[in-house]
Amino acid sequence: MMCQPSRTPVPLVAEVGSVHDGSSGKPTVVLDFYGLNYTFYDDAPGVIVLRSHDQLAGTLTRLFSDRQHYSQLAEAQHQQASEWILLDGRCTKRVVEGSYRLIENPVRNRLT
Repeated sequence: MMCQPSRTPVPLVAEVGSVHDGSSGKPTVVLDFYGLNYTFYDDAPGVIVLRSHDQLAGTLTRLFSDRQHYSQLAEAQHQQASEWILLDGRCTKRVVEGSYRLIENPVRNRLT
């Protein structure tokens, strides 16, 4: 049986502690193959944490072949998107602009 390549992106985080773009609304697979056992993503909606190489093939196969499973994870991510950092290529610009606002008026434009 020949499988067709999927064009569905699935973010992979190579080690726990890397930045995760939960604002994307796409399921994410976190690979903790180094045994760091961080719990950052354990309860994160739409995130699958793998701590063994043996789980990777089956997990990716299910993500790419089970549309309902993928949709459930994507919806869970989407519902919590505002809780995650926005990775859109403009993070540095926002930090610099926020810094200038603070410099210009440190009391009125306080970051809270």
